[in-house]
Amino acid sequence: EFVAAYREMIATRKTEGTKRIYTTALKNLYKYDPDIEEKTFMDITKDYVRGYIDHRFSLGRKNNSVSNDHKGILLVFNRAMEQGKALSNPAAGIKIKRGITVHRNLSAEFLRAIFNYKYDSIDQPYFDLFKFIFLLRGINVADLCVITPDQIINGRLEYDRLKTGTHYSVKIEPETYE
Repeated sequence: EFVAAYREMIATRKTEGTKRIYTTALKNLYKYDPDIEEKTFMDITKDYVRGYIDHRFSLGRKNNSVSNDHKGILLVFNRAMEQGKALSNPAAGIKIKRGITVHRNLSAEFLRAIFNYKYDSIDQPYFDLFKFIFLLRGINVADLCVITPDQIINGRLEYDRLKTGTHYSVKIEPETYE
């Protein structure tokens, strides 16, 4: 019952990336409890969820990873409560502090070296793609694949991010055309 609801929740997610996160979280539940398939909503208690979270941390997993696993359980139970399949949510009230993602910024000096490096002809297309993405403020590849020339207006690329729907207006620098 629980696993079937979990799979239904995964199917409702809009992006493949989000589906992948929750599919991985479900696989992690199977590793923790090989009998998870047999569990009902009543079998998943607050102690069960805490035990699972403690298990994930004991494997050396970071806060953000464990938080994703916890969020999956939370969402499944929220939906089950809305549908009258569960009376309470054992994952509710359990807090996992999300960690700060370490930024891996590249220095201006390093970027200049990359941009000025003379690449072999076989590597050139990959460098050109990196440079193009960089100059378009790190446009996501999925968004890059669907942009069209009519989205260039007054020297700017106007597009809505596929994943979030957020509108972006990116100035097209002269180097982008090189």
